Amino acid sequence: MTNGVMNGAMNRKVLFLVGPVAGLVMFAAVIWGVSQLTSREYKEPYKAPSATVDATPRAAGQAAEAADAESKAKATPYAEVA
Repeated sequence: MTNGVMNGAMNRKVLFLVGPVAGLVMFAAVIWGVSQLTSREYKEPYKAPSATVDATPRAAGQAAEAADAESKAKATPYAEVA
């Protein structure tokens, strides 16, 4: 065999081995890049800060519920039998 044919055969063997390795390296680079981008993105807080939350005090809430129940009871002119 001539030297040119032998070099072509060696190049094919090298490419056959280097090709899958290059594919795996490119795949790993894409995964790494995506993970870097997503780890640095802004994430919204799950709940509002406590200063902005308008909490109803427990006593006022219970009084409002009792008044609401009483007004509903007065609005119903009959008693339902269970």
